[in-house]
Amino acid sequence: MNESQFQQAAGISAELAARWYPHIT
Repeated sequence: MNESQFQQAAGISAELAARWYPHIT
C-alpha cells in the first residue's frame, strides 16, 4: 500500500470516527 492509499484510508477512518463518535475526541 502506498502513501496515498494510506492517507485515503486514514481519512475515511477519521471521518467514520467523527461521524459515529463525535463526543470522543
